[in-house]
Amino acid sequence: MRKDKLQKRTVFQHAFLMLTRTEGIIPALESAHAIAEAMKVAKKSKKSESIIVTLSGRGDKDVEEVQRYLGKHVKN
Repeated sequence: MRKDKLQKRTVFQHAFLMLTRTEGIIPALESAHAIAEAMKVAKKSKKSESIIVTLSGRGDKDVEEVQRYLGKHVKN
């Protein structure tokens, strides 16, 4: 699988959906990329360490793009 497709899948399926399902927010795609990266860093970090990610933007502007992607790639 190409790296860009893997990154896109990670952002949509893990970071975007995780924030939407657990926090009830629709993150902007830029913020979802930051969360995806923080999730990678967290796997390598000690449990005693903290990671801070600042979310910005409005995910409602990206809803149509996310809907198209998830409709093709994700099963509920």
